[in-house]
Amino acid sequence: MIRGLYASASAMVADRLRQDIVANNIANATTPGFSRDCVGFESFPYVLIEACDRGTLLGTITQGSRACGTYIDTRKGPAAQTGGQADVFIRGEGFFVIQDGDRTVYTRQGSFAAGSGGLLVTQKGHPVLGVAGPIRAGSGALSVDSRGWVRCGNETMGRLKVVRFKEQVMLVKDEHGYLTPGLGAAPGQGFPPGVGFMPETVPEPDLEPGALEMSNVNPVMEMVSLITVLRSYEANAKALQAQDETLARAVNDIAR
Repeated sequence: MIRGLYASASAMVADRLRQDIVANNIANATTPGFSRDCVGFESFPYVLIEACDRGTLLGTITQGSRACGTYIDTRKGPAAQTGGQADVFIRGEGFFVIQDGDRTVYTRQGSFAAGSGGLLVTQKGHPVLGVAGPIRAGSGALSVDSRGWVRCGNETMGRLKVVRFKEQVMLVKDEHGYLTPGLGAAPGQGFPPGVGFMPETVPEPDLEPGALEMSNVNPVMEMVSLITVLRSYEANAKALQAQDETLARAVNDIAR
């Protein structure tokens, strides 16, 4: 009976996390470049059950479930025409390369602008890397063509670097929404320094100027998931209450 209380309680804790993840997805359904978050679950280790009188094995039973980590859905979102000369959408595979301090991070959100330091930057102010390093933005009107060449007026400033990963790596999201490679066996855990999957440069990226990749969140499916989570939470709450009442009766009434 006590084991049942723990199983119901652990399921409620997992449902709360899943509810937070789904709610965040819905809130970012219109955020350009947002990748849908998912959460994985696993059961606690199974234990053997045996009869106390004669040691007969009765089988196994789990002790509840838990969230084993979060991961992102890397499927491409739809393109939205913006008309912005420095906006660019990746039609195929690949990621733009961004410099965030001493880290190299990746994104498919291609809304760029001229930064205060004279560099091409993201909307969060981080430098965008080209095939030859950071790209100078210049002082004129910026534009990007379908092959990634960045121009300021009639002057070519550099070419956007687009990379892809050879291996099927798990990408994790940081506080800015950028992506970094993570350990495939451990969602949410990053590589130790100097270890990881090195991306390769896409030699001829297929880009669409004047467009942005929108969120890959499907609001209808997320609402269905939210309803499922709420019903699961309610069911476990009722099971917890029923087990608590049964335990109270066993202690207070039957024991007399």
